[in-house]
Amino acid sequence: MALRKIDKYYELIKIDNFTTLHDQDERKKLQEEYPELFDEKGIGVNYQATRKEISKLTASVYHALERINAPINWRNEKEDLEYDFEKQKKVMKKKVEKYNVILDRNYPVFRNKKGFGDTEVTYPMLEESRAVYNDVIKNYWKRLVNPLWLIASLLRLPISLLEYMGVNTETESVNKFVYWLLQLLVLIILSFISLKLGLNLQLPVR
Repeated sequence: MALRKIDKYYELIKIDNFTTLHDQDERKKLQEEYPELFDEKGIGVNYQATRKEISKLTASVYHALERINAPINWRNEKEDLEYDFEKQKKVMKKKVEKYNVILDRNYPVFRNKKGFGDTEVTYPMLEESRAVYNDVIKNYWKRLVNPLWLIASLLRLPISLLEYMGVNTETESVNKFVYWLLQLLVLIILSFISLKLGLNLQLPVR
């Protein structure tokens, strides 16, 4: 599921940067696969519709990439001439811009970094992420037969559920909550087992 979403997102990003896409085979493939995102002649891109489709996938793709620690947060440093009121003249000042290549895509902070910036940053990141998920899919069956992985997955289930609900599990308060929740679950399971064993014991009555 995550891989399919990343694949579609990658294709939509290429359509959004269609003027910088020079591979004719790739252009033709995208035009045939997403005719609704092009004009009647199938040449010009409907950027409004394309960015709407990108926005629909933003949250799910962000979480999928975050799970594998993909490099989605970037910073850009540059020097610009700015007027200094104290010196009463223009001086060179260093500016640092921080942006997220997924969450900030349709916001002004990122718009001037599309195209060439995507070629250097977004495209390689998505390609590496696709490779990671492909590897996970190929080796998933090996994990299923590994009892240690199954136990670890069950123990982490409460944390995974919280992350699925959008809770930041890295905070100390959440970690404490998860710890006590796990203790409670273990207590309930042990109590249930003890109860069942007690009911099954047929003690002789004298």
